[in-house]
Amino acid sequence: MRPFAYYCIFLVTMAAFAGCLESDSDEDGITDSLDNCPDVANPTQADNDISAGIDGGDACDDDDDNDGVIDEDDALPNDADESVDTDGDGVGDNADDDDDDDGFSDASEASCLSDPLDSSVTPADLDQDGTCDELDDDDDGDGVNDAVDAFPEDASESMDTDGDGTGDNADDDDDGDGVNDAVDALPTDPSETLDYDGDGVGDNADTDDDNDTIEDSSDSCPLGLSPNNIDSLSLMYQYQIGLVALMDALDPDGDGAINDDDSDGCFNIEDLDDDNDGFLDSDDEFPLDSSEQFDYDGDGLGDNADTDDDDDGVPDSDDEFPLDSSESSDSDDDGVGDNADAFPFDSSEQYDTDGDGTGDNADDDDDGDGVPDSDDDDDDGDGVPDSDDDN
Repeated sequence: MRPFAYYCIFLVTMAAFAGCLESDSDEDGITDSLDNCPDVANPTQADNDISAGIDGGDACDDDDDNDGVIDEDDALPNDADESVDTDGDGVGDNADDDDDDDGFSDASEASCLSDPLDSSVTPADLDQDGTCDELDDDDDGDGVNDAVDAFPEDASESMDTDGDGTGDNADDDDDGDGVNDAVDALPTDPSETLDYDGDGVGDNADTDDDNDTIEDSSDSCPLGLSPNNIDSLSLMYQYQIGLVALMDALDPDGDGAINDDDSDGCFNIEDLDDDNDGFLDSDDEFPLDSSEQFDYDGDGLGDNADTDDDDDGVPDSDDEFPLDSSESSDSDDDGVGDNADAFPFDSSEQYDTDGDGTGDNADDDDDGDGVPDSDDDDDDGDGVPDSDDDN
């Protein structure tokens, strides 16, 4: 055997002998002098932060990656760049672009004022257009910018003209003037409700409401017609009549001119008092005759000209009841016609309830029931107590 070989054997033997002499406190097979964790078994001698010059293997090091977070609190104890893994996906929050794994990146959640560490909290996106409400200038996607949208979170509404909290689409009185939009010519203008001539200017502001070129201040019928603006279809709709009836109403005498019988500047069709006698046409039985208004007996002759208004055969001049065809005389002048008066020639009596020949005024038992009127609570025997009876 060569001398060099002997020498090698000698060194190995000495090393083995020395090992036998050194202690191994944690019995991990590594002598204490060479063990990076002499009191804690660390057979692999793992030491994650050895490059940092920190003594102690991982088994006895409470911060393996030397990041300042003890291992028991460190989600990634061997990665000095990470210590938290909110969503538990194995990627630390520093490297993970969606810490809470809610499908929204941390950057977008930060911009949208959401919580990137809480998966139950995600950016609001009302219209689901992919842009969170915080960054969306039209949250409800109705095409109206939030800055001018009275209801930025309601796609069915964008205006509230009267500011009552109900959007114009749902509000039946947009301008809050008390007139339903369905009949309000200017539903978004609280100062206007009518536009007679449909020119877009409300009657309150319009100085010629009917557009007949005559200023309202000088127009006898400021809401009337003009030969220049007659719209047959509109008038048929307004008065709910057919074309023939409309022509008859405009020109009843068929002379080709629109009639204005009282020459007050208002055509008959629009004039509420065609004959200008002070009685509205609706109350006047002779709307085109200023000398007549009534025809009591319906004989076609007005009461002023009719000499027998009630048509009872007695001339009005001799008829004490000219408007009562059942009466014409009152012999005793007691206000009750002879036909209705049980005592037509006795002004102190008119009725005889029990027909005993003695008038009720003189009779102390009007209904003949044997109970004096002074004790009877139903003098006329009609079943209605006197306290409730008008007779």
